[in-house]
Amino acid sequence: MTPTPHVFFRARSPRDEEFDDPPGAVIARMLDKKLEEEGITHEPFDNWRDCGWWIICTINGKQVQIYFASWPQTAEDGWLLAIAPLREVGFFGRIFGKKPIDYSSEINQLSQLVDRFLNENEMFSNIRWCLNGVPNELGVTGLPC
Repeated sequence: MTPTPHVFFRARSPRDEEFDDPPGAVIARMLDKKLEEEGITHEPFDNWRDCGWWIICTINGKQVQIYFASWPQTAEDGWLLAIAPLREVGFFGRIFGKKPIDYSSEINQLSQLVDRFLNENEMFSNIRWCLNGVPNELGVTGLPC
């Protein structure tokens, strides 16, 4: 299974004119614009599980998702974002001979882009990364990839 980078950050997201709920549509629009500027092929942002937002990107013919939601368990203005393959070969696929796909290059590329996006904008603070879990107060502050 591919390691999934997670990043916690703090931000006060302004209210979006088009979408009231879930919160964070303004952040999704900003990230969508950054992906466009960087030349990353992607679908328009969309509602993710009625609690956040996601953007499906295609890099080197592989689909990778960026998804995020508010994370008030850690801070009132906290957010948690993850970058993961859209589809991976599962248990039964492997039993029937499908080979796992290496997404490490694509996930690393998107992680670096998201890190730049968060660090270049004063709206975001307290940026903490980790692999396969929720970054805690003592967690990694730089990119885990």
